[in-house]
Amino acid sequence: AGGAGGGGGELSSLLAALPADGSGRPKATFVQGDRVKFVSGELQNLEATVVDVRDDGKVMVLPRIEGFGEAVDCDPTELRKYFKQGERVKVINGQHAGESGMLLTVKDDASDVCIMLSDTSRQQITVFARDLTAHSDADTGVEVLGGYQLHDLVQIDQTIAGVIIKIERSTALVLTSESTLEMPDVRPCRDTDLQRKVMSRHIITTDANGNKVSVNDFATIQAGPQRFRGKGGSVEYIWRGTLFLRCRELQDVSGGFIAVRARACVVR
Repeated sequence: AGGAGGGGGELSSLLAALPADGSGRPKATFVQGDRVKFVSGELQNLEATVVDVRDDGKVMVLPRIEGFGEAVDCDPTELRKYFKQGERVKVINGQHAGESGMLLTVKDDASDVCIMLSDTSRQQITVFARDLTAHSDADTGVEVLGGYQLHDLVQIDQTIAGVIIKIERSTALVLTSESTLEMPDVRPCRDTDLQRKVMSRHIITTDANGNKVSVNDFATIQAGPQRFRGKGGSVEYIWRGTLFLRCRELQDVSGGFIAVRARACVVR
């Protein structure tokens, strides 16, 4: 199975269709319930939920501020849609309008690019977040695929293993040992793509200080992007120097799992 970064040619064609200077860039179509982020102004980077879209085009949103219960009017240009990896979505605009599926990759930046696994074709397609809306109809909550279960450590080939972070229909999403903190490598796999379930209970590696790391230890990330530093979690699995941490502080990342090199962590 290929990595979640597929669809590069399709992305090129999407971007080529946009004006070079960014003018005339298609606007997002907001609907009630959309999760958004402010991209400018005093509320920049704050999350909110769309509660209404007025006839004059203004978008009414409820900012996610504790104790704040008032909706505010916004210009659509002040907002962008915000999704998380693993969410189910439906395409409401663009060349893939009508498609539904699961998000494999979400770039939380100005590019607005997402990669989703289509329900109908089971292929990866590249879309813009502005053309998506949340869609939960086909989410069955399945936790078994063949002989594999949700959160199993599975081997994909001789050198790569990963944790099943979601199962849907005939496909498992696997967070692999090829991941970095900056770019998780999440691959859609059928049960025939998986070689075996891996038991890593007795595997040992070493942390940044040369201390022994075992399954069930608590490891804290000390190197890498700032948003991850100081975060920690229980070591669920170890594979060739990679730790798969269950991190409660980062539930929005790959189903709560993080793949990180042991040398970027310290154990308690």
